[in-house]
Amino acid sequence: DEQMISSPVATAEGVVVQTREDVRLLDPADGRLLWDTDLDANVTDSVPAVADGTVFVADQLASMRALDLASGEVLWTTPFDGKTAPVVADGVVYAVRSGFELVGLDAASGERLFTYRPSQMPLSPPIVGDGRLYAANRKRVIALEETA
Repeated sequence: DEQMISSPVATAEGVVVQTREDVRLLDPADGRLLWDTDLDANVTDSVPAVADGTVFVADQLASMRALDLASGEVLWTTPFDGKTAPVVADGVVYAVRSGFELVGLDAASGERLFTYRPSQMPLSPPIVGDGRLYAANRKRVIALEETA
């Protein structure tokens, strides 16, 4: 009954669907609702990420939230503004905030680990591969790797 506006995410536990007001887990066999977490916000234009039993989603109340995949329970909430398509690798949630700043959040706690602002904007959603984080930026691709 709610408008679905972003791509669903398929997992072994079910299909994660984001609507304008909530995040839901649907049974992949019959579409039955397994849980529904109301975010009290318009979550338009963000795509959830799922990793290690956790759903990561941004809302329009300037928050990034982590939800337990099994129950939909909110595990943590941290300040974050703008639409995003987060990716998760090695316990870090990588997301671009408002198109201009890459943020790394601890997946377990939501603690901000780092921020990176390129000299030019906007910055595309990130991808991870071969131990590096990549994002497109105007006429270039930025590759970042962890430093000691």
